[in-house]
Amino acid sequence: MSQNSSSEDITLSQVLLRFGEIKSYLLSKWKQFLLFALVFASLGIALSLLLKPKYKANLTFVLEESQSESPLGAYAGIASQFGFDLGGMTGSNVFSEDNLTELLSSRKIVEEALLNKNNLNGKEQLLVNHFMDSPLLNKWTDEELLGAIRFPAERDSFTTVQDSLLFEIFTLVTEKYLTVKNVSAKSTILLVECLSKDEQFSKYLVENLMKSVTDFYISNKTQRARETVSFVKERTDSIAGALASSELRLAKYKDSRHATIRAEGYMEELRLTRDVQILNLMYGEAVKNLELSKVTLLNQTPLIQVIDSPILPLEVVEITPLKGIVFGVLIGLVLAFFWFLMKKIAEDAVAVG
Repeated sequence: MSQNSSSEDITLSQVLLRFGEIKSYLLSKWKQFLLFALVFASLGIALSLLLKPKYKANLTFVLEESQSESPLGAYAGIASQFGFDLGGMTGSNVFSEDNLTELLSSRKIVEEALLNKNNLNGKEQLLVNHFMDSPLLNKWTDEELLGAIRFPAERDSFTTVQDSLLFEIFTLVTEKYLTVKNVSAKSTILLVECLSKDEQFSKYLVENLMKSVTDFYISNKTQRARETVSFVKERTDSIAGALASSELRLAKYKDSRHATIRAEGYMEELRLTRDVQILNLMYGEAVKNLELSKVTLLNQTPLIQVIDSPILPLEVVEITPLKGIVFGVLIGLVLAFFWFLMKKIAEDAVAVG
């Protein structure tokens, strides 16, 4: 028992002695530590001067959807009055809130945002053409070729080269500049962020993305509701036309028979009067259903509420000379510490060997 205790005491004393030797060795290298700190501080200053500042545009929004249990229930009741059965149709949940993150970074939405016109540098131009003139497009080196390429406003008139280049720009934007995420794990608020060296591009990209995704999302979520309104309106207009025609025929018949009273003529008048009354009832129901379908469309339209949008001047993300010095000194001291520590251990190992 005493031997084990003695062995432990000797081992502990050796460890403490070893730490003392390493501490003394490192302190003796204070000049080298200072040199490391100065070199890396200089590198930090140089890096802060070489790297251009980046501009961060943040846009936050929240989605509010209708809480209706059966979106097509009202439509089915309306359409059934005109001979159409929508009972087997159910609402689609493809464009749910969870998919908005992917939708915002999809090729369709990003390309639409890039092809929007904005007031850039005092003139209206496509955002993608502004991108072509900016320093953001550093992936390609053939500036002369790129300078000759311009995108028209009409997507259908694109050439193969323009299609390919737009896809490359989409890839570059989504991989390097664009971020879409929830503000926090438990939050339903979504954040769209663009961080680039071009302040105007950062601002207008997130705004154009928001506009494109709102139009696309609402259009798809309310497609059946809009089709129902269009269908009911068409039927209402048709009934209104038939009613006006019947009323005109009745008026003309009365005008032509006002001086003659016969049973046959009376029966014709009753028939025309009955048609007018029936069409009046049908028209009243059609107008009621049209208003109901419009209200249902309004209730089923999701609301994408923007909370915060980017305002110029944007937040600047940059490495200042002071930050460069601080980070440079810290990195230099850490590297010097590990360098001389490993050097001391290696020298001792060689000496023991």
